[in-house]
Amino acid sequence: MMKMKVSTLSVLVVSLFVLTNCSKNQQDSSDEDALFRQITPEKSGVTFANIVRDSKDLNILDYLYFYNGGGVAVGDINNDGLSDLFFVSNQGKNRLFLNKTKKASCFSQNALLN
Repeated sequence: MMKMKVSTLSVLVVSLFVLTNCSKNQQDSSDEDALFRQITPEKSGVTFANIVRDSKDLNILDYLYFYNGGGVAVGDINNDGLSDLFFVSNQGKNRLFLNKTKKASCFSQNALLN
């Protein structure tokens, strides 16, 4: 009987802890304090999507890392002192986005890549 009371009390305490901590707003700090901020594709100009289509020959059973992204690199490609973005696609075209401003929020797509 004592063991049942202890387990019931434990479940009640854990449930209250979870309910009170999960209901708090996760964004207590202001956007100015944030290390990262989400920027929309319309604002940044970065519209890359790594779309992967599996088939009988190309699937996760044959290729363990099939759904992992090809990769992304950041570097100054055109020597203008700004960080440019290069995205690698699994099955589509790779994309280079050249940075056009020091705020890193305006990129233009380079269409010369295959």
